[in-house]
Amino acid sequence: MNYQRSICYGNENINFNVIFLPRKTLAIEVHPSCQITVRAPIDTHFQEIDKRVHRRARWICQQLSFFEQYRMRTSQREYVSGETHLYLGKQYRLKVSKSNKNSVIINSNRIMLSHRPDYTPEQILTNWYQKEVKLIFNEIFELSLKRFRRFNISYPKLRICKMKSRWGSISSRGAITLNPKLIFAPKVCIQYVIIHELCHLKHRNHDKNFYNLLSQKMPNWQHAKNRLELTL
Repeated sequence: MNYQRSICYGNENINFNVIFLPRKTLAIEVHPSCQITVRAPIDTHFQEIDKRVHRRARWICQQLSFFEQYRMRTSQREYVSGETHLYLGKQYRLKVSKSNKNSVIINSNRIMLSHRPDYTPEQILTNWYQKEVKLIFNEIFELSLKRFRRFNISYPKLRICKMKSRWGSISSRGAITLNPKLIFAPKVCIQYVIIHELCHLKHRNHDKNFYNLLSQKMPNWQHAKNRLELTL
């Protein structure tokens, strides 16, 4: 069951959801949708949860600020020349032209898009992004798996699915799901999300053992996490 809570921090109200789970540690998550979730051990008192959230309030506000900047940048797209689009952490200016064939080419700091009269620029660019998502995510996934070979883990399935509040997740059966919006972030950020989820194959909770393994498999994970938050 979810519980709605709120604390005061300066002049701000921080609203958050509390989920009680059979776990040992308390975790605070700020999602790209600006939703805040606290995952707490079943026997945790609300007073202790409120104190912990207040203690982390400055960090929470920083995360909210990052995600608000992203939401401001994602205005309604028109898919016309001069518009900027993110791809692997870099902003590209769109150049649209009509042609007898559909194509998308990255040229320096531009995305050169050609489209037939029976297709719209939005359709062509959306299809291109979808192909890039599958190609790049699978490439990074295969490379990341090599870091876990000695654990003799079963080969996890990779799925790509839109998610409102998460960059990645792992199911109870070990299937890893990635948010296609990660294609807007640098490759190191995509790798961070994948390795983060792979670490959950050994340690389900975000405890000390989990973060020790994460640091072992990706020593620069905190830098990658910060870049992800700044980019998206």
